[in-house]
Amino acid sequence: MLGLRLGIVFGPGRGRIGFMDIITSLFEDAVLGKMVVVPKGDTKLTLQYVKEAANVLWFGLNVKRYEDCIFNTCDEAVSLRALVEYVREQLPEVQIEVELGDETPRVLVDASRIRRELNYRPMYTVKD
Repeated sequence: MLGLRLGIVFGPGRGRIGFMDIITSLFEDAVLGKMVVVPKGDTKLTLQYVKEAANVLWFGLNVKRYEDCIFNTCDEAVSLRALVEYVREQLPEVQIEVELGDETPRVLVDASRIRRELNYRPMYTVKD
């Protein structure tokens, strides 16, 4: 059995369910022209775009041979402040306030083993 650990999945249709509402607000509210306030802007998170999550799951279903059973599927740690800059590149007129602070989890994951052992190559980055 092969286990795949996803990152924090984001993308269209993500509900506002408490944890990580700020990701949904940052993208959706910015597009709607609403003011967005991003708390703890120096927080780094391991994010994974929904299309990349689907891509790696499909890849996993087709893996025939592997040594280890559990793989992290992404390790692209990005700060909320960097996400704001990505949004500003696409929507220069957006109104976003980034507050100080950092609530980075103790451990940011490493996905080098899935790339090395299974030759997995992501199709989408956070910036895409």
